[in-house]
Amino acid sequence: MYRVVIDTNLLIDAQNDDYSHAYRILDEVLAGRLMAVANRKTLEENRLISAKKVRDIALRDKLDNFFGLVNLVGRHLDIARGDLERSRRGRRLDIARGDLERSRRGRRQERVGVRLEDPEDLKLVRAAVAGEADFLITSDHHLLKLERVNQTRVVTPRAFWTIYEEETKSGWRSWIKQFISSQ
Repeated sequence: MYRVVIDTNLLIDAQNDDYSHAYRILDEVLAGRLMAVANRKTLEENRLISAKKVRDIALRDKLDNFFGLVNLVGRHLDIARGDLERSRRGRRLDIARGDLERSRRGRRQERVGVRLEDPEDLKLVRAAVAGEADFLITSDHHLLKLERVNQTRVVTPRAFWTIYEEETKSGWRSWIKQFISSQ
């Protein structure tokens, strides 16, 4: 089963079309065929933004179920404040995996070598690393430029769905069967 980090933009995009890749990915998590992972900050953002942006009551209910299934990760993952400040100035955020250090608060710090254009993306990268995610699914162009963070592939919902269908042989056909049976 794939472990995925889902960016908030995917949850918002799911309201545009019940047949969209975003909607199908959400359905796969709810069906237990994908494992969604998040840290506290990404889950808080998902809940806050979707509460403001999602108008459809049925989708809100579906998102509530989704939030209940998300596996929280990263309680001990801490990137030192100095690294975050350097990333805001556009310098390399050097956090190489396996290089564990102690932050000022004494927690373990996991390092992953990435360049972040938007410091807000740090929470998603943290979630992907801490959750050992196979995919970070997003429409954010800043994140998509990374292509990969450690073992995590950074992909669009459409690219993920294509990979998912090919590798599991269950994507589209399984989703269609589920959709038809729910009507």
